[in-house]
Amino acid sequence: MARTKSRITGVFDAGPIIHLDELACLDLISDFRENLLPDIVWEEINTYRPTALNKTDLNLTHLTEPYQPDGQL
Repeated sequence: MARTKSRITGVFDAGPIIHLDELACLDLISDFRENLLPDIVWEEINTYRPTALNKTDLNLTHLTEPYQPDGQL
């Protein structure tokens, strides 16, 4: 049975991403439709756990500009 992605967008700090990757559990966030990482968070992860940013199935989005939410938010 194919899994359906959630309609939820996740916004993360560096800590959860770094520690979930250390535990080999980063796939826990793969069900989110999109995972937003502000620029400063992206840089911190890139410094301490760069391999976490290479996971293609997580739909990680590097936010370099202020986030403009859609009408639902």
